Amino acid sequence: MNAKRWILWFYLVLFDGSLSLLLFATTRSLGESDVPQSIMGAVGGMFALGIGLGSLAAGWTSDRWGRLRVMSVGTALVLLSFVGCAVIGELSLPYYLCYWLAATAAGAVYTPAYAMLSEGVHDSAGSKRVSTPVLFFCLAWNLGLMGGQSTGGLLYLLGPIWPVYAAICGIVLELPLLVQLLFTKPQQIGADEAPVATVKDEQMPRAAAFARIAWLSNLGSAFSMTMVLHLLPRLMAELDIAPDRHGLMMAVTRVLIITVYLVMFFSDHWKMRMRFALASQVIAILGLVMIGMATGPWSLLAGLFCVAQLTGHNYYASLYYSTRGSGDERRGIASGLHEMTLAVGFCMGAFIGGTVGQVISVQAPYFLAATVVFTMFWMQVAVYQSKVRTATFAVRTPAV
Repeated sequence: MNAKRWILWFYLVLFDGSLSLLLFATTRSLGESDVPQSIMGAVGGMFALGIGLGSLAAGWTSDRWGRLRVMSVGTALVLLSFVGCAVIGELSLPYYLCYWLAATAAGAVYTPAYAMLSEGVHDSAGSKRVSTPVLFFCLAWNLGLMGGQSTGGLLYLLGPIWPVYAAICGIVLELPLLVQLLFTKPQQIGADEAPVATVKDEQMPRAAAFARIAWLSNLGSAFSMTMVLHLLPRLMAELDIAPDRHGLMMAVTRVLIITVYLVMFFSDHWKMRMRFALASQVIAILGLVMIGMATGPWSLLAGLFCVAQLTGHNYYASLYYSTRGSGDERRGIASGLHEMTLAVGFCMGAFIGGTVGQVISVQAPYFLAATVVFTMFWMQVAVYQSKVRTATFAVRTPAV
């Protein structure tokens, strides 16, 4: 990573930390209120849909209009929406509109930022060129989320609006980094070595095929994770787990996710192999059942750990395959599709899970999520047998 990439990375850490502060304040406030769980799910579903739509639109636009321009517009809209949430203060339709605008604008930041971070990188034999930007992007949003969740839990004790104030400060603090990036030539942010961009990766078709499998897996993984982000606060409140402890538990799960990223970065055994992805999903299914049966913080934390490892594995693998299976000119839209499939899973999980939680019980959404992951498990196996093996054979067979 060159100096300009480091600036971009620190920008992303601050950005993700700020967004997670708003996320914690809103979801915890909903969890402690008498708002029906179906409404909690709807609010969370619209947030996820906003990120997905923003990511997809920004991915396509940034490939044509310029990545820094799109990212700057997204940052400005995020700051505006944060201020709107702070001014409104209480949960209401205007607050939710600002909350959803923040999500859509965040999507407009993520895809061009990742496209710049990964610009000019292509795998050659034994290299980590693709893995490095994937790792650093994953670390950025998890370190930001970990800091935001833990800090948000402490600030929430002072009042529900305090994490929102901190979120505004975070965006303001990163503005000098954005200004420095704007005065940097685009090619200076991208590859350190221009010749690398011309390296032909013979595994690209195979990686593109695995990317589609990973996008399918994203649906089940995100469906589960949305329960943790948007519905779990209600279960936390019912189990009488205090906000500061809630924030700490969420932050600790991020440590596990980061550990998964590091293991995947330093290991190549999982690449282009389905058995590791399937094993991760089996563990997550067990974890979701544990959350649904939890009666205290320790059993809940154990279940969260099992779900978190799937989040780590799936996000890293999906981003890796999306990057390796696309060229620079398509990197924005590829990362946009990666984020969009996650958003669809988040949106469906929040809406359907919230309704199930309202109609049946607070624990019911987690059993539903386990069923969804199980279903997606077999769908991936079917697609792998019919599509990916054919792509793998085509790549390995020399042209006649």
